Amino acid sequence: MPSPILGCGIGYAHFNSPGNWAGKVLTLRLTDGTDHACEIVDLPFFDPDKNIVRGIDRTLPE
Repeated sequence: MPSPILGCGIGYAHFNSPGNWAGKVLTLRLTDGTDHACEIVDLPFFDPDKNIVRGIDRTLPE
């Protein structure tokens, strides 16, 4: 899903095995057959209090 705040696609993934996944770069294959690199990051990668969209916090998460 495109993120208007981060300027890139974001999504959730469920891994069948526990592990230190944060920071790993994987290849994501879309239903149209195209491959895209993706980086696994820790939650939250969103703005749960909506401080960014309300203009309270002007920093963007990395």
